[in-house]
Amino acid sequence: MRFTLAALLGTMLVGMPIQAHHGYSAFERENTVTIEGNIEEIKYMNPHSILTLKTTDSLIYTVEWLSLAQLRRAGIDYDTLRIGDHVVLSGAPARDPAVPKMSIVRNLKRTSDGWNWPAPAPLHK
Repeated sequence: MRFTLAALLGTMLVGMPIQAHHGYSAFERENTVTIEGNIEEIKYMNPHSILTLKTTDSLIYTVEWLSLAQLRRAGIDYDTLRIGDHVVLSGAPARDPAVPKMSIVRNLKRTSDGWNWPAPAPLHK
């Protein structure tokens, strides 16, 4: 009886959807593009903070940035960037050119005062 119950529970758990971190297959990780514009919205959240950027040609880009913990370790808090800040941002574009989305941010610079955030250097052993 116990074996049957355990087998039934195991089967049910296998069939349940599991939420996991997504991959970066939707982005051209090997390429870097640069966009420029004004920050329309900032969402500090996990697993990625999200910047919404209106470019100089009026496209609205969604940019996946770092997690809250990663931003805090980098010295970035809720007041570092503000709505309306004009920034230049480099990262990996979406594979589909019709999708104005970016991830794997490599550099972010605010043009008004020169504040610059470079991506953390990769760890080498």
